[in-house]
Amino acid sequence: MTPSLRIRYASRCNCSSLLNLLQTLASQVLAPEETGTLDTIFTFLTSAAKEPAFDPSVQQQLDNLEIELLTSILDRWDDSRRFPVLDLLRLVCAYSPGAFAGQGEGLRLFRAVLTAADWTSDWAAPLSKTRETNTLLALRAVANAAQWAKEEWVAPVLAELTKARYAALGKNHRVALATIVFK
Repeated sequence: MTPSLRIRYASRCNCSSLLNLLQTLASQVLAPEETGTLDTIFTFLTSAAKEPAFDPSVQQQLDNLEIELLTSILDRWDDSRRFPVLDLLRLVCAYSPGAFAGQGEGLRLFRAVLTAADWTSDWAAPLSKTRETNTLLALRAVANAAQWAKEEWVAPVLAELTKARYAALGKNHRVALATIVFK
């Protein structure tokens, strides 16, 4: 098992499929302005993913309002419907570190991501398929953000990550966890 040295978890996404899935899940629950914000996020990600050498210090960033919408959705939706939002956050963490760079924003984001993945629940193996998926996406979101990490959120999030029972994690979870620690 080798940690990933590059933005491994960022480039793998079919944005249009993810958008369609989110719109299907959200059609009855999101307000029109929330749907508009999701469209803004997808437009940004689609553009950023096309850049051959994406550099967040040069390219436009999302702002914390978009992050707040996504964390709000995580809070409201049950765990079986959270995975597309966690997948979207995985991409936002790779392509828009400025969206969670403000004072306390990164820590709030990653606490919400780990809460959405039921991080503090019992780690009895085997994990449910839903929890396994949500946990993997949460770890990949943190791994993507770790490449830009200069924030106060790193130490508390690493401390929280140590609470997982390593034996309950699958190979892909372990690779993502090792990537976070390595970066």
